[in-house]
Amino acid sequence: MGRIRTCIGKYATTPYVIKPEGIRIYSYEELCYYLCANAYVLDAEFPDSSLVEWIGSQLQLTALSDALRTMLQNGNAPENFVARILEQGHYCTAGKLHEILQIIRDNSKLNIYEKRKKRIDHLASVGCYEQAYREYEELLPLITGKDIALTGAVYTAMGKLAARMFYFPLAEELFEKAYRLTYRKDSMLYYVCTVKMHGTPQEQRQKLLACAEFQKMEPEADQMLEQCEEHFRETPAYERLQDMERMRDEGKPAEYYELVEKTTEQLKEEYRARTES
Repeated sequence: MGRIRTCIGKYATTPYVIKPEGIRIYSYEELCYYLCANAYVLDAEFPDSSLVEWIGSQLQLTALSDALRTMLQNGNAPENFVARILEQGHYCTAGKLHEILQIIRDNSKLNIYEKRKKRIDHLASVGCYEQAYREYEELLPLITGKDIALTGAVYTAMGKLAARMFYFPLAEELFEKAYRLTYRKDSMLYYVCTVKMHGTPQEQRQKLLACAEFQKMEPEADQMLEQCEEHFRETPAYERLQDMERMRDEGKPAEYYELVEKTTEQLKEEYRARTES
């Protein structure tokens, strides 16, 4: 059973609208959820006087509204407002609150697009690959031609996600775009690694011969791929593959296909968990 939270305050008849997303919030709990999920994009303008007034008039949390108004007049930092709001109803644990406030502090000097990328990076880090990839795609048109470094970083992040999902031709294309934009060494390294992860040896050689810098990067790319392979050998997935090969070689078809089916179903469940997050 999930954690039970006691609702506090009234349910608003007029929602508070968060711009530019146009998100409508009707309750204290919805406000807290938004703050926790979007700590990456909160800026120095949070909160404004309209939110403070809405908390008092619509949610009828007058003590909280008065406290926030005083903090607003005194020029408190955004993380102090978030802490006061979340602590009102003990919405999250002390550990989670500390994590959220640290995110706000760390991102205080970033612009809105950099903060948005940070939030998407977090989605990717917790395994929400498909959702993160879609959000990177939505971010790209907003920054292309305006911020070359950030655009290159987004292409690189998308390339990593594509590689994690075994879309190696797509990953190769994205890493090359990142490199052509910024000429960063890491993007070139990822590109060379991805070239080596699909296609025939002849196709790989043809791509790498197109640029002398790519060829110089090969020893480092080979070392990185070797390290990745060593790491994979230590995972349960590698052990399952070894078991499959052993059963196949020993002529145990029933056990072999049973393990294949079990592993396939586990991979499907992991995929569903990512896409539904």
